[in-house]
Amino acid sequence: MRKWQIPILVLISSICFLLAWVNPLKAERVTNGLLVLYTFDEGFGTIITDISGVGVPLNLTIADPENTTWVTGGLSINSSTIIPSGVAATKIIDACMASNAITVEAWIKPANSTQGGPARIVTLSLDSSNGNFTLGQQQTQYHMRLRTEATTPVGIPSLVTPIGQATTDLTHVAFTRDAAGNRKIYINKTEVIGNIWGGDFSNWDTNYEFALANELAIEIDRTWLGEIYLVAVYERALSPTEIEQNYTDFQPTAELRWVAAPAAFFNRGTQNNLVAQLNYFSSSFNFLRNLSVENDGSAVAATDISHLTLWHRSLGSTPGITFDPLQSTPLGTLSAVPEAKKWYIVNLNQKINYGDAFYISADINYNAQEGRTCKFAVPANDVGFLLGSSLPPDRLVSSTLQTIIQVVHFSVNYLAPTTIHFIRGETKAGLGAMVFTNVSEDILALNSILLNLVDENNKAQTLDTVFDELRLEQAGVVLASLSPPFPSESIFQLSSPLIFSANEQKTVEIKASIKNNPQISRFRIGLPHSLCMNSGKLVLAPIQGQSFPLLTNPLQIREAELAAVFTSYPNPFPASQTQLKINYYLKQPGKVRLEVISQVGKLVKVLTVSEKAAELIHQVVWDGRNDRGYKVKSNVYLLRIKINYADGTKEQIIRKIVVVR
Repeated sequence: MRKWQIPILVLISSICFLLAWVNPLKAERVTNGLLVLYTFDEGFGTIITDISGVGVPLNLTIADPENTTWVTGGLSINSSTIIPSGVAATKIIDACMASNAITVEAWIKPANSTQGGPARIVTLSLDSSNGNFTLGQQQTQYHMRLRTEATTPVGIPSLVTPIGQATTDLTHVAFTRDAAGNRKIYINKTEVIGNIWGGDFSNWDTNYEFALANELAIEIDRTWLGEIYLVAVYERALSPTEIEQNYTDFQPTAELRWVAAPAAFFNRGTQNNLVAQLNYFSSSFNFLRNLSVENDGSAVAATDISHLTLWHRSLGSTPGITFDPLQSTPLGTLSAVPEAKKWYIVNLNQKINYGDAFYISADINYNAQEGRTCKFAVPANDVGFLLGSSLPPDRLVSSTLQTIIQVVHFSVNYLAPTTIHFIRGETKAGLGAMVFTNVSEDILALNSILLNLVDENNKAQTLDTVFDELRLEQAGVVLASLSPPFPSESIFQLSSPLIFSANEQKTVEIKASIKNNPQISRFRIGLPHSLCMNSGKLVLAPIQGQSFPLLTNPLQIREAELAAVFTSYPNPFPASQTQLKINYYLKQPGKVRLEVISQVGKLVKVLTVSEKAAELIHQVVWDGRNDRGYKVKSNVYLLRIKINYADGTKEQIIRKIVVVR
């Protein structure tokens, strides 16, 4: 048995149903005759450990770790490398030469069905012309070469599977050969090819090394690409029953946890409404292949529900996180069977790990019939996996009855920013505005708003990848701001509630301070879904022609120019303000002189003379006083900046400022 064990869970709350499935055929792996065993559970480093417990461990070393990636339960070979033993595989060679029998077993997932050579999966050899045995892939076939007195020095003629056996699915491949010469290849516990080829192993070379993913002497590259999850070698031919036993051992024990959707109502015309959340808990990774759901409520496809979407999110140790479409990956739209109120999706190949979540969301039509209901269920054995049995063993039904209603508290019109270009270090970047209208008959208080930041590929990003600060403003007043350390969710808690009378409309602007060194140069920001106000207690609907998520077009961050950045605020400079803030930008290191002069060129105040670093926006503050410390009178003055850059070039810009006393 592999190292995992997950207990069967029972009902734990009124909204969370836990059902478990345990494979009744689960059995220990065969150990009789085992020589080497690699299960790739290390998860890091360059050493693949032989855990057979037989003799001296024949550990392997990844030659080019940068060309590989550790994945859950295995190792992915992404480009050319080799994983050799570094020493002669003496315990394999001596035992097999004595028995004239062998089993070579592997759990693999090929990266493609076009690689050839054959591409070496497992080999005990010297080079492409000399080897004791080699398991390889030639396009859609597996080849097994085994050297005997009746073959060439490299083990030809090979035993070759029928066309189509080597796919990109996770596959159990096993080769056996007994002392009488009976050769067989099993794919997923089923024998697919066999014959008899005589000769013993007396001509095996005792100096050859054992290796994975390539040939030892790479005169011609024979790299195999894909994921390896297990490799084993035995000194005897395992029986068909033993092959099935090893195949069964790899199947995970698993359970599905159904978490009821939080919302009891759906508004007409809303998108991405969560109707089901399934969390997968297993003793190993798996691959989701198909899924179906049924609605025990009265809402039907097309008329009420425009479509259902299946989403995936890796949650790991925090499976309680609920649905967020901006941080989940859509796997596809479910096909509908309207007369049966059933939806299904097939032909998936989505890898899943412990704790991963699958969400099913519903888009409700604008003309859906009010009062229609959703109470979704997963039929028994209708969630199919590559490994193990289908789940759940019994039909799962949601505990939440969700009713379609026409109750929207706010409508929103998301206004695009006036520019899509922003500069590094900019402190007053306008990222658009949200025009909220209270469409109810009640007085409503807006207390919090959730915004999401994504990159140009719609992948969720934390605020600190782009911003030093993010603010919400209304009529020039800061309602809320977020700054480092940013929270994990970008929820703005307003300093005081924003009150809306019935049918009242207010505009909330999004302002930002852009980092000097942002991690991404293109981003989008906006409202993710209809429940992003007051922690989901207020329902938001987009105006006609807009839909959730309400995001800007991709916005671009670029390097600044002095002419664009050299600004002052506030301008005019009123008596009510004590400071005038002046920004400037250096394209390279330089000496800066910043001064205030009169309209006829008379010096009023030297604000700075200093050496400054490049590619940063700098700020200088003027208190409205001259060089003698007296407040200047109301008038029009000039700000003049002179820069002598390190490369000898110079730059000068003059801007007007108005002082009002």
